[in-house]
Amino acid sequence: MKTEHRKQIGTGLIILIIAVCLIPSFALAFPQDRGGKGGPGFDQMGPRRTPLTIWRNAKLVKELELTDAQVAEIQDADFAAREKQLALTADLGKLRLEIDRSFAAETVDEAAVRKAAEKISDLRGQMYLQQIDARLALVKILTVDQAKKLKDIHSERKGGRHGQKRMAERR
Repeated sequence: MKTEHRKQIGTGLIILIIAVCLIPSFALAFPQDRGGKGGPGFDQMGPRRTPLTIWRNAKLVKELELTDAQVAEIQDADFAAREKQLALTADLGKLRLEIDRSFAAETVDEAAVRKAAEKISDLRGQMYLQQIDARLALVKILTVDQAKKLKDIHSERKGGRHGQKRMAERR
């Protein structure tokens, strides 16, 4: 009787240990809830995202009180900017591949590597200018009040100056 009882306790402990070890790993295996933000990249700029992607965030559109015409204009400008960016990103990838090939060769052609590096530098500069153009386009579409609201929202999210104070005031 005691041995049967010990087997049950031992089995129970083994199951408990397995559960304690596996449950946290299962929890991390699935994407975390993003608080209704619509998936990755839909409300933050992230790398190579234009400021014009605000039209994707329904909460932000409502908070800024954008008109349907403004949303359509921002959407069109976003697609145009992203199309230009895709071409530059593709060129950037080709140049990086070219540099990798040069370094993989038995003898490295320094001139070719430097030339490709200069082209990469130029492309990054063009990409930066596109980000600036996108910001300028957005400012032209928004009213002064909407632009101020957007600036306040971004500074709150980034924890900028007085961001916590503003968030407390909005609640």
